[in-house]
Amino acid sequence: MNVRLNKVELIDCVYLMAKQMKLTPLPSARAVQLIEHVLFDKEFNGVKGKDGWGCFLSHLLTEREIRNLMMAHSATRISSYNKKSEPGYNNYGTRNLCQKFEIALLDKVIIPTVHDSLDSWEKSRG
Repeated sequence: MNVRLNKVELIDCVYLMAKQMKLTPLPSARAVQLIEHVLFDKEFNGVKGKDGWGCFLSHLLTEREIRNLMMAHSATRISSYNKKSEPGYNNYGTRNLCQKFEIALLDKVIIPTVHDSLDSWEKSRG
């Protein structure tokens, strides 16, 4: 599998997500911790890392699932940092933000498969 993970772009995505959520962005060091915890095996607050990237490279997660994993954990961490309730996905999961996460993770915009759940902004497959 030939994919490119761009951590600098991913940090920018986490920042943009916070802005979309109308919350204070994570400091860069915390954004890096988040990325390392979700995608690799870095422990955070006593919790072993998720190794999402390894699972993706092993074909245990789809492109859509690795994006959703990163976005979901980002939203949770941003909300926690701000001591606010996490808003629903439709409040921040815009086409623009989703595609920025995809490009940072995979160097491309994802074309959903028939098995992927569609985002609210995507047209029905009908």
